[in-house]
Amino acid sequence: MLLLRTMHCALPALFIAALVLILGCTAYDDDASSYGGSPPVPRGPIYTISQPLTIDSFISKMNPSRINALESRMVSSYYRLPFYERIPIINIQSGYQLVEQALKDFRSVVLVDPVNQEARQITLRVRNLEQIPLQDPASALLLSSLNPNVHILRRHLKHVPVDTGYPITMPDPISTDHLPHWRGIPVLTANDDTLGHMLYASKQPNEAFWHYRQDHTPVLVTPKLDNLVSEADLREKNRLNNLLTSYGAARIKYSSSAMASLLYGKEIPLDEHLNDDRIENKRKGRYNDLNQQSSRPEMIDALQRNGRFYYYDSDRSSTGPFEVKLLELEARPGEFMQINIESVARRRSIMGRLRIFRI
Repeated sequence: MLLLRTMHCALPALFIAALVLILGCTAYDDDASSYGGSPPVPRGPIYTISQPLTIDSFISKMNPSRINALESRMVSSYYRLPFYERIPIINIQSGYQLVEQALKDFRSVVLVDPVNQEARQITLRVRNLEQIPLQDPASALLLSSLNPNVHILRRHLKHVPVDTGYPITMPDPISTDHLPHWRGIPVLTANDDTLGHMLYASKQPNEAFWHYRQDHTPVLVTPKLDNLVSEADLREKNRLNNLLTSYGAARIKYSSSAMASLLYGKEIPLDEHLNDDRIENKRKGRYNDLNQQSSRPEMIDALQRNGRFYYYDSDRSSTGPFEVKLLELEARPGEFMQINIESVARRRSIMGRLRIFRI
């Protein structure tokens, strides 16, 4: 009897436990059946590793039929692109739309892959794209690496004023006279390499400029010549590095880009017509007092008229004031200024020592 009573009390609990177990198994079976018998996939974002884009993978996704169906566009709209023997050069990172439209308009394009240092010409046929090896892929890669402003400038100089309707709106020229110069050619660096700077440099006697960019080999740009650009060799790179270092040091020392430009900027012709004025003003002790706010033209004018000026720098670390003077007051035709900058305190110290020595 006791056994029967115990079983009678335990039956409801056993029934409930069995029911829970059955429901749990049924739910799992339902989930498993929906995934083909496999355990359920955890919820959350699914990450896939994309294959790096190459010229081959880029070409494989283009459709000749779709390209042929496009409407043609004016070729003048490609003025921002570099060209390789009249064929536009396009980086594969620029996207399919630009490449396909260019194929429609030019029938051929040069695709460049700067990551893998590869360049290849493709030509549109009726049913396929023909791939043609380039004779000079390095040239195409170099042209593709240039600042787009270089190509805009080249197209402007090539078409204007011959084709006044060419769709390029050019900015006003921005002077590069104050920038570092090597052999009479300005060196354009970050923040001083706008289209306006390039336009001004192209209008100077040398019609060229150096373009110095971080993580790029410096290049000499000659926008009016067939040979648009050439990379600096090791000697030229060293000279440019030294020039920029010296210019930067002078700008810090004098707290003035204008002062640094007197030493390393564009050479300044010495006005021979003011020879007598300079000699007379020196005799009379005339000079200008200039400071950090003074401009390069103000400094040049003071040197042209008086042959010297005094420069005052309010920076605490300054060793000034400085005397800025011409080494030669009399100019011959075509002669440039030779400028010397010396601390007044240092000069006075030297003069004092000389007086003691004389005594």
